[in-house]
Amino acid sequence: DDDGRVLRAAAKATKELALTAEMLEAEDELRSMMDELDTLAEECADPKRKHVKQAYENIAFHAEKPFSLLPDGLRDALEGDDHSSGR
Repeated sequence: DDDGRVLRAAAKATKELALTAEMLEAEDELRSMMDELDTLAEECADPKRKHVKQAYENIAFHAEKPFSLLPDGLRDALEGDDHSSGR
């Protein structure tokens, strides 16, 4: 599209997907997305490659963070609830 709506929507969705994967501690999924974007960047022409590399950086940001967005105490409490409820 000429006004960039598709690009903005794709960038937003990529960030949300990466955040969700981080919250779920889906390290393998994040690495897989990074691999796919790396391959795609090699296949794209320069104007598109820039955007693919930006998407890669967004995914890498979440892949390289510690996999807990929750404070330790809250995380421990939630994990304790999972164990006590038989999950």
